[in-house]
Amino acid sequence: KFLICAVLLLAFMTTSVHSWNKIEHANGKELLHILEGGYYQDGGLHRIYVILFYNPGVGSDNLRAKNDEYRAAVKAQILDRWPNVHYTEVDATNADYVRFAEDVIGVNTAELIHAPSILIMEYGQGVWIHGPEAVSRIARYVPAYEERARHARS
Repeated sequence: KFLICAVLLLAFMTTSVHSWNKIEHANGKELLHILEGGYYQDGGLHRIYVILFYNPGVGSDNLRAKNDEYRAAVKAQILDRWPNVHYTEVDATNADYVRFAEDVIGVNTAELIHAPSILIMEYGQGVWIHGPEAVSRIARYVPAYEERARHARS
């Protein structure tokens, strides 16, 4: 009985800690395929995606701290409030993602030496924002994207 209770408690704890949807991918081509709906039975076309594009800040404690600040803000302002959001992070300096970030999404990767950029997308339409208000501005978009996705599914 103790083992069953322990397993149930552990299962409850892991689901309550991570209520949003993490996007798993190995490169930019795979992530693009996911955004286009290729891995989901329903086409994935009316899901809300949020992607944090960052430079890992090798050799820069300030940039690493800024990246962590943005991650914490995304969690608090978006992921904890909107469990239907599908989220991932992209190291835009990684050769497997450079073309995706710059050419497909249009992120100015040179700006990432100051702070991350954030994308919100639903049904192939979205916006990416860079700057000190990026997270709060993206968070303000989520309700409209949720509403648009809900209407599209009904």
